[in-house]
Amino acid sequence: MDLVEKGVFDKMVEISDLDEKLKNKLTSDPALNTTVEKWIVKHLGTPQISSVKLCTVVPINYDSMDLAEIEDELEYKAMVKKVKRNYEVCPNHMTCPLFQAGAIVQNDKCILELMDIEYLTTGLMKELDITELEFNDKILVGQLVALNLIYTRAMRALASEPLIKEIKTISKGDLKLDTKVNDNFQVVEKTLNIMEKLRKSLILNREDKAKFKQIKKANDEMSARRKVEQTVKSFQDEIIIDGEISFDDIEA
Repeated sequence: MDLVEKGVFDKMVEISDLDEKLKNKLTSDPALNTTVEKWIVKHLGTPQISSVKLCTVVPINYDSMDLAEIEDELEYKAMVKKVKRNYEVCPNHMTCPLFQAGAIVQNDKCILELMDIEYLTTGLMKELDITELEFNDKILVGQLVALNLIYTRAMRALASEPLIKEIKTISKGDLKLDTKVNDNFQVVEKTLNIMEKLRKSLILNREDKAKFKQIKKANDEMSARRKVEQTVKSFQDEIIIDGEISFDDIEA
């Protein structure tokens, strides 16, 4: 209520350590002030937004690229490095419609992940009947959605990488080969465990609240019934016909 009465910006200035120049800029620029307020209202209490990765894929026209035709060794190595890096930062970029359309905005948050957030958050809030004012459940939903982003990202990486990786080490001139499980598999495993705990917590919260509502409703109904009974009894006590006939006798 305090935020509504004072305005988000006014409250933010009160509780923050904003630089004086920044405060003056926000105060003297109504458009910027409005933009900041909208951003705070939109993203306040939504930790999943911070989990969205920045798109750092380098635009490359794979269709017209032919590594075999590159004669310069340095140019060849530079192009191979770009391609390898693209697959490392986003194993799914080749199927991304924005990359295919040449519409990638570098160092901006991945639009596809932002869409995933919107879809998952809206779906969970609706399915679990969570309102905007149920902050604890909203935080749990945000954490669950953020973990789901990390889980999905790791799964996409596993789709383009081997599950078991080969490790080569050289010791005293001898080449040793070993294997290890892909790190992304461990990420998938850990996120699944935490997500399961969050789901249970959310469901239990909703079940507890549903039970509380049922108990409250039953108590309200019982209280209303008792009030009516007391009113009727009081009315019966006041009605006496000829000093002997009660209200019950009239009903009989």
